Amino acid sequence: DGRDSPLVRAARIPVRRWQYGQRALVFPVTHADPHANLSTEFHRPGGPLVLVPLPDIEGRPASSVVWLNRTPRAHALAAMDDGDLAAALTAETMGRFGPLTVAGPRAEWPIVSQLAARLTAERLALVGEPAHVVPPTGAQGANLSVADAETLTEVLAAARAAGEDIGSPAVLARYQRRRWPEIAARVAGIDTLNRAVDSASPAVIAARSLGIDLMDRIAPLRRLTMRAGLGGTTLAEAAEGVLAPLRRAAAASARHGFARKP
Repeated sequence: DGRDSPLVRAARIPVRRWQYGQRALVFPVTHADPHANLSTEFHRPGGPLVLVPLPDIEGRPASSVVWLNRTPRAHALAAMDDGDLAAALTAETMGRFGPLTVAGPRAEWPIVSQLAARLTAERLALVGEPAHVVPPTGAQGANLSVADAETLTEVLAAARAAGEDIGSPAVLARYQRRRWPEIAARVAGIDTLNRAVDSASPAVIAARSLGIDLMDRIAPLRRLTMRAGLGGTTLAEAAEGVLAPLRRAAAASARHGFARKP
């Protein structure tokens, strides 16, 4: 029932919400070059700009645009006519898909993060936006919600198979233990990423560029990052997957006498 869930209020579950001074402008576009069913994200001061593949519109490749900006800039873009908005977007995407054409109505909303203090109450379990809201940076909101549903389904199926009451406090506590720490970690990580993408600091921009370059160059790191983003592994497991080969390499170097001597 959404981020302003009446059930959460009725259950008296505390919710923390914070804002970024950003707004998202969302609308469909068509373009000359195909998207190959890949999302493309541009990191720029003010927030990310994401093009998400859509089915063709009137025979032309199409994408859904999610464009984050500081509030004044977002309002100015929303007030443009279709031609000026398309020209501004084509410039921001550096012609990646060729000239863009606005192909539908626009929506605009404030960017917030939100985290419920717990995921359960009496015979109630939270899934999706009642539990968490994140900026669209990294496109993680839907993945988080799918992981909620999968985890709750697993917990309830196991409880039913064991003859337990699936709405009992003990069963719901298992869902809380499995999901809340991971949700809290991902909300914090996406918050940090959104602030880094929004930053115009040269140091932050350099660090951001280095991180992206490392993921591009190091295939295991790239695969683990993608798995974590899709919910196929937890953040802790992803970190261990990166660190474990490094530890093994260091141990092998030490065994063969390559370690630095004091």
